[in-house]
Amino acid sequence: MQIYTTVRWLSLFFITTLIFIPPTQAKPQAPPLKENPASAKKISTVVNYDKSNQPIAIYSASTESSDHIQSSVTAGEVSAGQLMTITTIGALGQTNEDVQLTIDFPNSEQIIVDEYSIELTEVLSSTTMSLFESSTNTFTWSGRQTDGAGILEFVDDVDFAYAKVGFDDLVGVLSPYTECRSGCDEKRIEIDISGFGFWEYEGQNQTLFQFWENGLIQIGESDVSSTWKLQELPSATTPNGIIAPFWSDFEVMSGVGELRYNLFDDGSDKWLIFEWYKVQEWGDTTDSTYTFNVWFRLGSSEVYINYLDVDTAGVLSYGAIGLESSNGETGQMLFYNGVGEFPVNGSTLSAQSSGRQAASTQVDINVTVPTFGSVGSFAVEGIHGQSISANLIDAIGSPVRELTTLLNISSGAVSYDAELLLLIQPDGDLSVEVTAQPEHGSVSLDGMTATYTPDAGYIGADSFSYRVVDAAGATSTENTVSMTVTNSAPTVTATAPESAENGDTVVLDASSAADADGDALTYSWTQTAGPDLELSGADTAQASFTAPLFEEDDTDFGFAVTVSDGFESVTSDVVVTVLADPNTAPVINISAPSSVSADTIVRLDASGTTDAEDDTLTFNWQFAGGTTVSLNNANTAVATFTAPRVFEQAQANFMVTVSDGRATSQQMVTVTIEAEKKSSGSMPWLFIFMALPLFWLRRRKG
Repeated sequence: MQIYTTVRWLSLFFITTLIFIPPTQAKPQAPPLKENPASAKKISTVVNYDKSNQPIAIYSASTESSDHIQSSVTAGEVSAGQLMTITTIGALGQTNEDVQLTIDFPNSEQIIVDEYSIELTEVLSSTTMSLFESSTNTFTWSGRQTDGAGILEFVDDVDFAYAKVGFDDLVGVLSPYTECRSGCDEKRIEIDISGFGFWEYEGQNQTLFQFWENGLIQIGESDVSSTWKLQELPSATTPNGIIAPFWSDFEVMSGVGELRYNLFDDGSDKWLIFEWYKVQEWGDTTDSTYTFNVWFRLGSSEVYINYLDVDTAGVLSYGAIGLESSNGETGQMLFYNGVGEFPVNGSTLSAQSSGRQAASTQVDINVTVPTFGSVGSFAVEGIHGQSISANLIDAIGSPVRELTTLLNISSGAVSYDAELLLLIQPDGDLSVEVTAQPEHGSVSLDGMTATYTPDAGYIGADSFSYRVVDAAGATSTENTVSMTVTNSAPTVTATAPESAENGDTVVLDASSAADADGDALTYSWTQTAGPDLELSGADTAQASFTAPLFEEDDTDFGFAVTVSDGFESVTSDVVVTVLADPNTAPVINISAPSSVSADTIVRLDASGTTDAEDDTLTFNWQFAGGTTVSLNNANTAVATFTAPRVFEQAQANFMVTVSDGRATSQQMVTVTIEAEKKSSGSMPWLFIFMALPLFWLRRRKG
């Protein structure tokens, strides 16, 4: 047996040395343990008491635990448009104060809460107030929660790999922290392992331990200044929350015993070890000592007690072995003041803290997330009379909702926060759906492209609403596609000659007009200045007029052309100056004899008339009085007549009018006709008179 034990510990020593101790390290004195390099705090604070039992130093710590509040989706499908049940459980029954549980949902546009579906399940709880506030989408519960007592008890089945192992057996593997080498009495060492792990006690994660020299461990904060006075377990009297492997009124004698502790990581488990090494009953003079230790398996509720050397000194007449709950209501006693089972050397006990019945309030709420995300707005522009396409891929993006529900439970000075994240995504491929048609056109869809066709002749703003739909029929939010139907106004620069002369045909030209949209153009010419004129082609690209005559001054004429594409009009102006055309009347120069004799063909010649502007002249001769004559060629420059026979001198007066088309001149001319001379007898006249019938007959025959 001795050989087996020796081989076992040599093997253990070899394995743990490879894992934990550098080859050059041989039983060093371990430095103070730390929670983490940043905080650099010792895991323990030693509190010494003087004879008045007043504390000299106090160490305290607080830690937040997520065990007090949790939330999850417990029914339904986590997707848009589907009813789902969110279950939230809050448990804070150890404070003995009112508890408030708050569930703060995202806004009602993102998640719809069915306030009539709210169900409460209370365990060791009572409701003071339960309220859903729709304006903030927040549910609040307040009331009382009182935890039920947990059970700490010894177990019969002991399977402990480190049974009978003390710090002396871990030489070369682990060196303990030590206290009281110079002796001590009523010593307490406070150990905080929050940087390394925790031990489960009554369903709670504990990181604070009180290591009393009197053979007991107190879980959590200490509420006493000494522990020399025994009490049966369980007991409502403090101290409570006790693990008493060997409780007595011990003391540590200088140079004999010590208190030892450290953390031990064997690669599979982490352990917190407390050891009472060669402690003695207070006042004992026999030099009898007791050595025993306690191993806490971190991350569990297991604790093991090794009795290394206890029966040599004999059974304690003043001592206790037992366990107790934190409120002193439940526990176990294995030995008390000589009565019960006293351990022997090498024996091991195992104890376990069962879960404390926690008071809780469960809230079940049905919610719906109406949409799986948002789509963006989009704006597009195009010309009238043509379809406008909008590629919505970028506007749609990858819609998704990450909805965070904020949770809080608080009681007095204790408060815990939590979050419930719901990730809502579309299922499968997305398709576009128009939810509101445009007012001035129509929309067609082809995949992620929407094509808008404006009504004929419409120009201006229009819009339609859309969303996307996934393969399961769930939808996104709606947004707007805005269209601007534009028209490019025509352009025109009218042209015309700067000046014109009397009688010119003046062309007003707007044929340079153009329209970027290719619209048909109409024209309208109007006169804006000058004496009224008659325009030809006033509704065409080219209008015209005939320049009127102005003899004295140049005259300006203004014109404007309005060009329209049916939607917009533009105007262009031109000015034409009609130059003055001064005129000088013709100067008449008549050549005619002053007197003639009878039967003479007389020429009235005005061909010598001149005109300063070399205008074409017209002539008009008129008989103006005197002896009547018959004019020939009266409308030419030269008129003629045959002078009649007169028995007395007579005169024939003539008026010639000459015109250059704009001005006329007149001049009189008088021709004297000389009288015919008288005959000496009457025979000639008689002869003529007698011959007339013959002449008449001859003329008829011919």
